[in-house]
Amino acid sequence: MSNPSPMNAMRSLTRQRSMGTAGGDKWSSNNEFILAAVGSAVGLGNIMRFPSKAYTYGGGTFIWPWLLATVFLGWPLLCTEMAMGQQLQEGIYGCMMKADSRARGIAYVAMAGTFMLTLYYAVIAAWAWIYFFLCFEKTFQWEKVGANEYFLKDVIEFSGSINTTGSIAWKVALALLLQRALVIACMWNGTKTIGAVSKILTPIPFVVIFITLIYGATLPGAGNGLTEYFTPDWAQLGKSDVWIDAIGQLFFGLSVAMGVMQSYGSDLNKKAPIVYNATVVTAANAFASFTCGFPIFMFIGFLAHKRDVPVSEISSGGFGLVFTTIPTVLAYMPSGASNVMGLLFFLMIATLGLSSSISLLQAIITFLGDLYPELMEKRRREILVGFVAFQYLIGLLFVCEAGYAFIDIVDTFLANYQTILTGIAETLVICYVLRGGVERIFSQVAANSETDPRWTKLHPFFVASMKYTIPAVLTWMIMDNIVKDASGKGIADNYPTWGIVVFGYVLIIGVVTVAPIAYALCVPIDNGDFEDDDDEIKQVGKLPAVQ
Repeated sequence: MSNPSPMNAMRSLTRQRSMGTAGGDKWSSNNEFILAAVGSAVGLGNIMRFPSKAYTYGGGTFIWPWLLATVFLGWPLLCTEMAMGQQLQEGIYGCMMKADSRARGIAYVAMAGTFMLTLYYAVIAAWAWIYFFLCFEKTFQWEKVGANEYFLKDVIEFSGSINTTGSIAWKVALALLLQRALVIACMWNGTKTIGAVSKILTPIPFVVIFITLIYGATLPGAGNGLTEYFTPDWAQLGKSDVWIDAIGQLFFGLSVAMGVMQSYGSDLNKKAPIVYNATVVTAANAFASFTCGFPIFMFIGFLAHKRDVPVSEISSGGFGLVFTTIPTVLAYMPSGASNVMGLLFFLMIATLGLSSSISLLQAIITFLGDLYPELMEKRRREILVGFVAFQYLIGLLFVCEAGYAFIDIVDTFLANYQTILTGIAETLVICYVLRGGVERIFSQVAANSETDPRWTKLHPFFVASMKYTIPAVLTWMIMDNIVKDASGKGIADNYPTWGIVVFGYVLIIGVVTVAPIAYALCVPIDNGDFEDDDDEIKQVGKLPAVQ
């Protein structure tokens, strides 16, 4: 089959979506959509990133910027992405194409970043699976050598230097194979399987958090940990780092600027209450992030009590907070209780990693379906298996002896540049390039949705945030990151120049971010005023203005 042009692909896609094909089926109900979207939003970022960042900045100091960012940045952008996918019945590629053919480069950038994220998120989930199975043993293996040394030397086999890639860590490679197989199984029948799996996976983190909260409250020193979590250091709020990390955490947590929510929204009935849905997903993500901090800080407080040191001196944050600090805490717990808590805790991390992998890969599959609708319709399962196998092989880069360092660099540049640049470009296109702008999207929502009309009162707030607040704040973030990296105050301090250049500037900024946009700008497609071919788009002039 010859490769279809983007224009022909878009026309074919529109015909198929109108018939309920092109990538599978619709969500069976609005509740199923909410569960799947919550499963996407509530992922590794909640348990890995949020408590770590909160600990780094002293708990309460981090929470306030994150809450403000949730309300004024995350919630409006999430709702807009969901609404655009829902009303246009397109993934991010189709949404950008309907704005301007050259804007398809934004879709390429979002998918390239999402692809990179799927590679190392799966590896982190693989670490969790290893610890999950280790917790079945009566005596934890890390008790003999120390949790930090066991994680670095026995699990991920970190060489200690980015200059020594070494061999593959076979334990992680096998666990990664398990993770990839589970992803295929959970996505085998498209939204039908994802929806069914979401009903199982989505509640698990909340149940585990509740159980660990109850047990954590009985530990001596837990109160000191919670005090650290709730008490802000107001002087820190004057520093840009805490605000930038809070916003970056929010974007990772909500899966915005990644093409995920357009993909999920595209399979949702146009009459579904999208503003309500986005509000529920945002609230669930905020609740999960905030409550994930409770057991983590309780455990840290308990460990500080055992060692008779301040809570602030227990960990340096980062991945070590989960994979070295928590195993150390488990070693101090009574036998039996430690096994149960360890099993629950690492099962939660593994399932959160699985949920994140599913949602991110679903966005990529939707993107491929937008590009090659006929092929995806006929060979969806074969493409799914082949693509996941390809991910597994490429992901072995993060399983080598220098993989830990590679993850750190890629993760930092994705958060500091790629995701933020995608968010800026996306909001500008939606607000100022798409015919009718962001107002048009919410006009269609008001006209189509069968929901309480009081929800439409939020539309002007979303419009104002999209047009002014989000682009301004994200632009400030980029400028601040550039200044810090240029002055040597960023991640460059931790690794040799070649590693930062290759995995940061060349791979993430060059290949993943700049190249796709440059290609789309240099090779425009005459879309033949595609919007005029869509009967529903023709009705935009008849839709009511945003109230």
